[in-house]
Amino acid sequence: MLAIFLTLVAVSAQTLANYALRDERFVLGVTLLACHFGLWCLALRLAPLTVLIPWTALSHVLNALLARELLQEKIGRRRWAGTLLIASGIVLCN
Repeated sequence: MLAIFLTLVAVSAQTLANYALRDERFVLGVTLLACHFGLWCLALRLAPLTVLIPWTALSHVLNALLARELLQEKIGRRRWAGTLLIASGIVLCN
């Protein structure tokens, strides 16, 4: 039973890998993810985790800005207030 399961997993993984390597966006995404991981490991060597964790909240600010610019989303006052609050918290923590 385990051998059948492992065979199915191997075949599925190989099929997925063959498809994924033909998609440039997938390869770009994996490459960027690997770069992110490397930079995160480097940052952890240079600064304590308690300093770095608040900076991860900056992704909410970047998401709001990119959604407005790239997707032309309407972002209301309440969302901007929350984004400003997050940015203020990052400044206060550091």
